Formats: sequence, C-alpha cells, structure tokens
Amino acid sequence: MQGRRVRVLRAHRSGTLIRPTASTAGLDFFARHALVERRRAAQVRALPGALESARGPALLLGDLNTPPRGLLYGALGRLQDAFAVAGRGLGYTFPSRLPLMRTDDVWSRGLRASAVRTADAPSDHRAVVADLVRSGVP
Repeated sequence: MQGRRVRVLRAHRSGTLIRPTASTAGLDFFARHALVERRRAAQVRALPGALESARGPALLLGDLNTPPRGLLYGALGRLQDAFAVAGRGLGYTFPSRLPLMRTDDVWSRGLRASAVRTADAPSDHRAVVADLVRSGVP
C-alpha cells in the first residue's frame, strides 16, 4: 500500500499436546490436554489485543491451528476473514499433500480481500495467498 503503514501480526497458535517433562510428568493425558487448552485459550485472548492498539490497516496471518468457526473466530472481533469474503472452494491447507482442513488464515482490518487461494509451499501446510485492497479504516 503506497504511503500507508500496515500492521502485520504473524501468529502460530500452539496446536500440540504437551509432552511429559519434569514439571508435567505427574499429569496424565487428560490433565496435559486441559493444560494445552488453557494455553490455547490464553493465546486466543491475546491476539485481538495485539492489533487493537494499531491504527489504520492491520493483518493477522498464520497457522492458527483451529478450523473455521472455532473458539478463535469469535474472539477476533472487528477483523475480517479474507477467505470468507473472497475465497473459493474449501481452502484446505493442512496437510499439504492431501489437505483435509483449513487451519491457516489471513484476517484483516481496513483491507478487503478481492481473491484468496491456496498454493503449494515448501511446508507441511499449503500457503494462503490473498489479494487485498484498501477499504474504510476504522
């Protein structure tokens, strides 16, 4: 965007269970899973606040490790899901060889997606490619 700053936040939300360590060795599978869910909920609560202080256009990009309509999506407030606006098909990104779910996203404020697609990438996830244009900035 010519002459405009865009705040970009890249996120990779934890998606794995905690392996037993010295501090979690006494926890069973279910207790470790509950600990992971508490960590993930804290990550969800932190994301919107990380962009709220930014004025003008903002982007949240990354592997959010949650499917559409999950816990995270309700917490993103004024951000707009680029795939919901301009994506076609299912938009599945993981696993890259035979994608079965969409866990990678582009969310924006003050920018509108005109096209969103997935593409091959040297990763275990497919890339999300979004064409964005300026829209009204709150």
